[in-house]
Amino acid sequence: MIKLNKEITIRKLFLLMVLIMFSCQKKNNQIEHSIMNQDWEFKMISSGDNMPNFKPMNDSIHFIPILLKKGFELEEIKLHFNWTDRSFQEKMETLLESGFLKKDKDDVIRGNVLIFSLEDGKAIKQLIHPLAKGITKSIIKRYKSIVSQTTKIDCLKDFEFKEISLFILSNILLDDGQIENVELEYLKVERPLMGKKRYYAAYLGKEKGSSFESFGIYGNQVENHGDFALCRYGNQRQLSEVLKINESLKRRYKDPIKRKGLDIPVIKTDCNQKLLEIANGFKPELLRLLEKHDSDMRKGYLEFANTKHLTYEEYFIWLYHILYTEVTEDLIDHGLIEIPEDKVSFYILQF
Repeated sequence: MIKLNKEITIRKLFLLMVLIMFSCQKKNNQIEHSIMNQDWEFKMISSGDNMPNFKPMNDSIHFIPILLKKGFELEEIKLHFNWTDRSFQEKMETLLESGFLKKDKDDVIRGNVLIFSLEDGKAIKQLIHPLAKGITKSIIKRYKSIVSQTTKIDCLKDFEFKEISLFILSNILLDDGQIENVELEYLKVERPLMGKKRYYAAYLGKEKGSSFESFGIYGNQVENHGDFALCRYGNQRQLSEVLKINESLKRRYKDPIKRKGLDIPVIKTDCNQKLLEIANGFKPELLRLLEKHDSDMRKGYLEFANTKHLTYEEYFIWLYHILYTEVTEDLIDHGLIEIPEDKVSFYILQF
């Protein structure tokens, strides 16, 4: 009888070990799927020295807030990456100090940085579709006027409008020339405090192996070089061929003789002011459309899984980037924007 009980106990322990191993393997597979089904990029909107005090993609640290959002426990994440207690604790302290994680009132650690997966992006594109179409329609109505204004600007008058159409209709009209207006007059709040700095931050999903940036978002890359900044606007800014052209342009513009032969816009203070006037001319219509669709966007925010720990403003600012990207693609389809042969729009800011 005693021998039988021992055999039963051993069988129960063996079964328990098998169940634990199966459960761990299942969790590990779930985490692996969450990591491997898409790539991720870190994006931020900042000015000056307002930026993270750590490398947001270094040593897989970004997977901590990403996997927390997906419902995994901290211990599961640590075990999956085989991080030591010390290494994991250092990462946690970094994320907490920088505001990428925070503790709630019950002392539970939560994610505190916006995360849009590819699935989130599909839902957002569906949500903003009517608004994007409205903005596109408004730009088409004003297209001839915008072209007329642009061709009168001294630093741009020698360019065919199609050559600079991406720069004008996407960057100036919707992105770089407009983002401050959107923040000040639609959101009406300061940028969020991340640690001790103020900036918007996000981890955005990306199609695996794609040469395009997350969600195809168009954006600016600005490199300061003393009395000028070399900029490239587009959604393939990190392609090796683009970076090669970037290096060539930088070397040529540093040479006072060679810089005169560059066939890209050189934006000086007076020229920049006129470009901002074009953006400000479209601002009332853009704000009107944002207000018109405000309730729909806020409803989408309330349905978004991460909203307990993020404000509407943090959600909207990245939705807006997807929004103006959709408008840009619409304008390309209408033949009003032409993507440059270099894949991005290069230009110089001359200080």
